[in-house]
Order: sequence, then structure tokens, then C-alpha cells
Amino acid sequence: MNEQSERGFTIIEIMLAVVVLSVGVMALVSSSALATRMIGRGGMSSQVTQVAAARAELLRAYAAQTSPGCTNAQIKTDSATNATTHITEKWELLNPAGSATQLVRMSFRYRTANGMRADTMYITLYCK
Repeated sequence: MNEQSERGFTIIEIMLAVVVLSVGVMALVSSSALATRMIGRGGMSSQVTQVAAARAELLRAYAAQTSPGCTNAQIKTDSATNATTHITEKWELLNPAGSATQLVRMSFRYRTANGMRADTMYITLYCK
């Protein structure tokens, strides 16, 4: 056999391949950690959205229960904390009583990995 047919990889080529492969694996690991955090954050945002939608529908139902509308005793500024999700809700009526519409500011506070976070949502109740 001659020397040319028995050529292989040099130690430098193998070390370079290992370094390139290591950099690729590290990039993959860091991106999967980021994706995991984003999924967790999205899950909490979904819970807050569900709580907000439920509160808005409850207030709309209370507003429609009486004639004239918005005279139900349940239509008032108040707050609540959900014991399961630990989401604190607060809603405030912004228009004076007897208005044709009632603007409601709903605030939601909840804990994330980076501390407390607050979201605000506005809805309009029609008091016909």
C-alpha cells in the first residue's frame, strides 16, 4: 500500500469538528431553555385572559339582569383573588351611576418568574 491511500483525518481536523459540534449543541440547549420559558409565560397569560373574559361576561350578565340595566347590586367596584391561580382581580366602574354605558377598568396582578406583573383591560357595559 502506498502512503496516499492510507490518509485519514488529522488531529487538528478532529478537534475543529468537535469544537464546531460543541458550539452547535450549546446553541440548541440555550434555545430550548428559552422556548421553555416562553411556553411557561404563555400559559400564565392564557390563564389571565380566561379569568378576564370570565369576569367581563359576569359583569355583562349582571348588567343585563335588571331593567333599567346596570342597577343590579352586583354591578359595583370590587376585587377578588382566585385561590387556585393566585390571580388578583380588581374592577372599577368609571362612569357615574345612571349613565347609558358603564366603562369598567379591570386590573389583574399575578406572579411570574421575574416578579409580579399587572395587566389592565377595559370593557363597556351597555345599560339599556
